[in-house]
Amino acid sequence: MDYAQSSGYEVRINEHYITDSIIENTENQFYRLFRTGLGEALGSEPELVLSPGTFDMRFTHQAGIPSLNYGPGILEESHMNDEKILINDLKKSIVGFAAGLYEIARGL
Repeated sequence: MDYAQSSGYEVRINEHYITDSIIENTENQFYRLFRTGLGEALGSEPELVLSPGTFDMRFTHQAGIPSLNYGPGILEESHMNDEKILINDLKKSIVGFAAGLYEIARGL
């Protein structure tokens, strides 16, 4: 018996927003090229993370287009009030993004 039943409280859950989780093939050529350019520009192997949020890449993923999200910021603060990033992190991400795109353009 759960708490709601044992306490006499009525509990209702209304979903206001739901989206499917996605995972990309991080071993495909698109990812490998981007990681290569990013790693060379930043001087270290980029870290892949699992995001608890949603991104518009779900639309390209559903269309069969390889997609990724990359950028600066504190993952736990994304899309929240007072979200912030450090200027140096922003600068590094711009350099990293440009290098990743350059490597994709050279390799595809």
